Amino acid sequence: MREVQAGSGFLSTSSKVQHVGLGDARQADAVEIRWPSTARTTLGALAADRRWVVVEGEDVARVDAP
Repeated sequence: MREVQAGSGFLSTSSKVQHVGLGDARQADAVEIRWPSTARTTLGALAADRRWVVVEGEDVARVDAP
């Protein structure tokens, strides 16, 4: 489980990037995101060694271009 929060001070910000180690696994079988709006996004079979972009309200993830 990971939690992302916005910055708490004047002009502060926090990275929204979350790194999840999978060990020797080649994919994450399932990823569930609980948004602040109470919406949920459930994704499955995300390949390892990639940076995925997930947008609230969309049921798909896309690979972030380098």
